[in-house]
Amino acid sequence: MSPRSKIITAAILFSSGGAAIKFCGFGAWQLAACRAALAMLTILALLPESRRGWSWRTVVVGFAYAATTLLYVQANKTHDGCQRHLFLQSTSRCSSCFSRRLPAGRARTRRDIGQMAVMGVGLGCFLLGHDRPSATAPNPVLGNVLAAICAVTWAFTVMGYRWLAARGQSVAAAAVSGNLTAGTSRS
Repeated sequence: MSPRSKIITAAILFSSGGAAIKFCGFGAWQLAACRAALAMLTILALLPESRRGWSWRTVVVGFAYAATTLLYVQANKTHDGCQRHLFLQSTSRCSSCFSRRLPAGRARTRRDIGQMAVMGVGLGCFLLGHDRPSATAPNPVLGNVLAAICAVTWAFTVMGYRWLAARGQSVAAAAVSGNLTAGTSRS
């Protein structure tokens, strides 16, 4: 598979994921488990480094990833605003501001703080706004809260991946660990 076709395939999968979650007949927990199993098998098959180099660190980061994937599916099943969920996940950088340094290892700048403040205001607007329940969004308020928590767990996941990479450990193993955890979780 050429690099271009890999990018196109990834773009199709990422852009259709929210709609597929919404219209799938499975419950949120069942769907999250199926997605996690498929992702885990794919990573294991395509990335040999995912099959070695496991440590307690990969398992800890895997828990953050598992929480992210479970929350993402739950949020999509309870609210129909996919754009909201994408925005809320992109605010994960606000969550990382609570760490001593930004995940990239550089000090915060005024621009970073300003950007985080704007994202925080936007996050507040989403959480304060009220949508009416509908057939495709049975609990929009819960969906927004779950998506906001998902943004925090995604920030921890990204920081964990960088933490592992800085120590020369396998990020792919952490992704497998997270998918294994998500795939075996129950409501």
